[in-house]
Amino acid sequence: MKECESKAIGIIGMHRSGTSMVAQLLHQSGLFLGPADQLLGANSGNEEGHFEHLGFFKINEGLLRHFGGSWEAPPKLNPGWEREPALAELLAAARALLQTFSGKSLWGWKEPRTTILLPFWKSLIPNLRFVICVRSPLDVANSLAKRDGLPIELRSL
Repeated sequence: MKECESKAIGIIGMHRSGTSMVAQLLHQSGLFLGPADQLLGANSGNEEGHFEHLGFFKINEGLLRHFGGSWEAPPKLNPGWEREPALAELLAAARALLQTFSGKSLWGWKEPRTTILLPFWKSLIPNLRFVICVRSPLDVANSLAKRDGLPIELRSL
Protein backbone atom coordinates (compact mmCIF):
# COMPACT_ATOMS: atom_id res chain seq x y z
CA MET A 1 0.00 0.00 0.00
CA LYS A 2 1.46 3.34 -0.99
CA GLU A 3 1.60 5.99 1.73
CA CYS A 4 0.35 8.67 -0.66
CA GLU A 5 -2.82 6.65 -1.20
CA SER A 6 -3.88 6.51 2.44
CA LYS A 7 -3.18 7.66 5.95
CA ALA A 8 -2.84 5.09 8.71
CA ILE A 9 -3.25 5.80 12.41
CA GLY A 10 -2.13 3.45 15.16
CA ILE A 11 -3.98 3.93 18.44
CA ILE A 12 -1.49 2.85 21.08
CA GLY A 13 -1.11 2.78 24.84
CA MET A 14 -1.12 0.38 27.75
CA HIS A 15 -4.12 -1.85 28.31
CA ARG A 16 -6.75 -0.03 30.39
CA SER A 17 -5.36 3.38 29.36
CA GLY A 18 -8.36 4.50 27.31
CA THR A 19 -7.40 3.04 23.92
CA SER A 20 -10.85 1.51 23.40
CA MET A 21 -12.62 4.76 24.19
CA VAL A 22 -10.36 6.71 21.82
CA ALA A 23 -10.76 4.09 19.08
CA GLN A 24 -14.53 4.22 19.47
CA LEU A 25 -14.55 8.03 19.20
CA LEU A 26 -12.28 8.03 16.16
CA HIS A 27 -14.33 5.26 14.55
CA GLN A 28 -17.53 7.26 15.11
CA SER A 29 -15.74 10.25 13.54
CA GLY A 30 -14.95 8.33 10.36
CA LEU A 31 -11.74 6.39 10.99
CA PHE A 32 -12.08 3.01 9.28
CA LEU A 33 -11.01 0.24 11.68
CA GLY A 34 -12.03 -2.67 9.49
CA PRO A 35 -15.22 -4.64 8.93
CA ALA A 36 -17.43 -4.96 12.02
CA ASP A 37 -17.11 -8.74 11.99
CA GLN A 38 -13.33 -8.37 12.39
CA LEU A 39 -13.54 -6.13 15.47
CA LEU A 40 -13.42 -7.53 18.99
CA GLY A 41 -16.73 -6.62 20.53
CA ALA A 42 -17.94 -5.95 24.03
CA ASN A 43 -17.41 -8.24 26.99
CA SER A 44 -17.33 -7.98 30.79
CA GLY A 45 -13.89 -6.33 30.65
CA ASN A 46 -15.05 -3.65 28.24
CA GLU A 47 -18.80 -3.23 27.93
CA GLU A 48 -18.62 -0.60 25.15
CA GLY A 49 -16.43 -2.81 22.95
CA HIS A 50 -12.71 -3.06 22.34
CA PHE A 51 -12.61 -1.83 18.73
CA GLU A 52 -9.58 -4.09 18.14
CA HIS A 53 -9.13 -5.67 14.74
CA LEU A 54 -8.65 -9.40 15.26
CA GLY A 55 -6.07 -9.56 12.47
CA PHE A 56 -3.73 -7.13 14.23
CA PHE A 57 -4.34 -8.93 17.51
CA LYS A 58 -3.36 -12.32 16.02
CA ILE A 59 -0.21 -10.99 14.38
CA ASN A 60 0.86 -9.14 17.53
CA GLU A 61 0.24 -12.21 19.67
CA GLY A 62 2.31 -14.26 17.21
CA LEU A 63 5.18 -11.78 17.39
CA LEU A 64 5.19 -11.73 21.18
CA ARG A 65 5.01 -15.55 21.35
CA HIS A 66 7.86 -15.85 18.85
CA PHE A 67 10.10 -13.85 21.18
CA GLY A 68 8.93 -15.70 24.30
CA GLY A 69 6.76 -12.96 25.78
CA SER A 70 3.25 -11.67 26.19
CA TRP A 71 1.59 -8.32 26.74
CA GLU A 72 1.94 -8.66 30.52
CA ALA A 73 5.52 -9.97 30.28
CA PRO A 74 7.05 -8.32 27.19
CA PRO A 75 10.13 -9.95 25.71
CA LYS A 76 13.45 -8.19 25.43
CA LEU A 77 13.63 -7.06 21.81
CA ASN A 78 17.07 -6.27 20.42
CA PRO A 79 17.57 -3.55 17.79
CA GLY A 80 16.62 -4.84 14.36
CA TRP A 81 14.42 -7.65 15.69
CA GLU A 82 11.69 -6.73 13.19
CA ARG A 83 13.96 -7.83 10.30
CA GLU A 84 14.54 -11.33 11.66
CA PRO A 85 14.11 -13.87 8.81
CA ALA A 86 12.11 -16.19 11.08
CA LEU A 87 9.31 -13.60 11.03
CA ALA A 88 8.64 -14.13 7.31
CA GLU A 89 5.28 -15.82 7.86
CA LEU A 90 4.04 -13.09 10.23
CA LEU A 91 5.37 -10.42 7.89
CA ALA A 92 3.42 -11.96 5.00
CA ALA A 93 0.29 -12.10 7.14
CA ALA A 94 0.75 -8.45 8.11
CA ARG A 95 1.17 -7.39 4.48
CA ALA A 96 -1.97 -9.30 3.52
CA LEU A 97 -3.87 -7.67 6.38
CA LEU A 98 -2.71 -4.20 5.36
CA GLN A 99 -3.92 -4.85 1.81
CA THR A 100 -7.46 -5.22 3.17
CA PHE A 101 -7.30 -1.49 3.98
CA SER A 102 -6.29 -0.56 0.43
CA GLY A 103 -8.49 2.15 -0.99
CA LYS A 104 -9.34 3.63 2.41
CA SER A 105 -8.09 7.19 2.64
CA LEU A 106 -8.07 7.23 6.46
CA TRP A 107 -7.85 4.04 8.44
CA GLY A 108 -6.26 2.67 11.54
CA TRP A 109 -6.23 0.15 14.28
CA LYS A 110 -6.20 -0.09 18.03
CA GLU A 111 -4.34 -2.94 19.63
CA PRO A 112 -2.33 -2.25 22.81
CA ARG A 113 0.35 -4.84 21.95
CA THR A 114 1.29 -2.62 19.01
CA THR A 115 2.90 -0.29 21.55
CA ILE A 116 5.56 -2.95 22.23
CA LEU A 117 5.90 -3.89 18.56
CA LEU A 118 6.15 -0.49 16.84
CA PRO A 119 9.32 -1.24 14.83
CA PHE A 120 7.56 -4.12 13.06
CA TRP A 121 4.58 -1.99 12.00
CA LYS A 122 6.73 1.05 11.16
CA SER A 123 8.77 -1.18 8.82
CA LEU A 124 5.55 -1.84 6.89
CA ILE A 125 4.01 1.63 7.20
CA PRO A 126 6.90 4.11 7.38
CA ASN A 127 4.68 7.19 7.78
CA LEU A 128 2.37 5.63 10.34
CA ARG A 129 0.85 8.24 12.61
CA PHE A 130 -0.11 7.63 16.23
CA VAL A 131 -2.65 8.57 18.82
CA ILE A 132 -0.99 7.78 22.13
CA CYS A 133 -3.28 7.13 25.09
CA VAL A 134 -1.87 7.88 28.52
CA ARG A 135 -3.50 7.25 31.88
CA SER A 136 -2.09 7.42 35.39
CA PRO A 137 0.07 4.29 35.87
CA LEU A 138 -1.54 3.66 39.25
CA ASP A 139 -5.02 3.83 37.72
CA VAL A 140 -3.92 1.42 34.97
CA ALA A 141 -2.43 -0.97 37.54
CA ASN A 142 -5.56 -0.87 39.69
CA SER A 143 -7.76 -1.47 36.64
CA LEU A 144 -5.61 -4.45 35.60
CA ALA A 145 -5.81 -5.83 39.13
CA LYS A 146 -9.59 -5.57 39.04
CA ARG A 147 -9.98 -7.00 35.52
CA ASP A 148 -7.21 -9.60 35.42
CA GLY A 149 -6.19 -10.13 39.03
CA LEU A 150 -2.57 -9.25 38.20
CA PRO A 151 -0.44 -9.29 41.35
CA ILE A 152 1.17 -6.09 42.54
CA GLU A 153 4.61 -7.47 41.60
CA LEU A 154 3.62 -7.34 37.92
CA ARG A 155 1.74 -4.07 38.24
CA SER A 156 4.71 -2.25 39.75
CA LEU A 157 7.28 -3.06 37.03
